[in-house]
Amino acid sequence: MKKIQIKKGFPIYSVLIILGLILARTPFVNADETSLSNNTHFIESFKQKYGSNWIIKWNEITDTPHSILGSSYDLGVGTISSEEKAEMTATDFLSENSDMFKINNNLKLLSVEQGNNEWYVEYQQYHQDLIVFNGQAFVTLSNNGELISTGSDIYSSVYVDEPFLNKEDAIKLAKDNFSNTPKVEIKKALLIIYPGEDNQYYTVWDIQLFSNSPLEGKEYFIDSVSGNIISENNLIVSGDEEDESNVKNNDSEDRNGQIIFLLGIVIIIALVLLVLYRYNKNKPTRKIKNEI
Repeated sequence: MKKIQIKKGFPIYSVLIILGLILARTPFVNADETSLSNNTHFIESFKQKYGSNWIIKWNEITDTPHSILGSSYDLGVGTISSEEKAEMTATDFLSENSDMFKINNNLKLLSVEQGNNEWYVEYQQYHQDLIVFNGQAFVTLSNNGELISTGSDIYSSVYVDEPFLNKEDAIKLAKDNFSNTPKVEIKKALLIIYPGEDNQYYTVWDIQLFSNSPLEGKEYFIDSVSGNIISENNLIVSGDEEDESNVKNNDSEDRNGQIIFLLGIVIIIALVLLVLYRYNKNKPTRKIKNEI
């Protein structure tokens, strides 16, 4: 009689490895598939033209790529050694991709800066000579004429209402809501277009007020039609506190995604090493016993 004994493997390891793969995959699913599912045409077209190794974060509100980074592409313009050439190269790049970035002669140059062998060119969106709040685009170029990163938060279908509230009345409304102090400095009083959370556009007065005693600074966005304060920001930040109202990128989410990804990779490596160790230590054996 033959008696056969075969040791089985460890299925729980397989489950844990799958879990590690899910964790490792998570940030890429969130960044490159779920949020970009409605923009496949633009994404594929961009990667076919400029390479496939870009990480793209999409702005669902403006329906534009908020940031494109992680790779580089030689634009064929040669060395960039002046602000004029940096601006021209960046403008040409945005114009060539105007459908994706929502560019239609609605931008004005905001700044051209150089540092770390790179050029950073930033643009501000305007509509009927009014600034569109947070409507900006940027292009980062290397000194060698390579595209390093880019992004756009340009709003489309912008409209404005005829303002009824004048600047003086807007400043008075802001002061009435500011601290009761006799010395108030007006840092800004500008009529702009404010994209609301309700997908509506408001013509507002952007008023910034400061005082030294007590130390305080606030920014008010006052609807020029109704006279209502639709938003208010604190401009004085104490210690390590961060004014989240002025942060366009949620860096904490990005960091959390990276941590989850690394955690998944570590789990996979640890489990693979453990499986190999246990397998070598306890190799499956086949014992055959002959009985006469």
